[in-house]
Amino acid sequence: MKKNLLFTLCFIILFAISCDGRSLIFFDKIEHDFGEIHKEATVKHAFNFQNKGSSTLIIERIKAG
Repeated sequence: MKKNLLFTLCFIILFAISCDGRSLIFFDKIEHDFGEIHKEATVKHAFNFQNKGSSTLIIERIKAG
């Protein structure tokens, strides 16, 4: 019984330590409606975001739609 309790306690501590240093991305908004766009038109929009985590945020891939 004591071994199970010790194992569970160690698992909880290691889990809490591993969750401490994560990045967390937060967007002001996640969608944008351009409305009606003509065929030759060029449109742009910037999405503002913040890293609210305690670790460096690394963006590896961006995918449209």
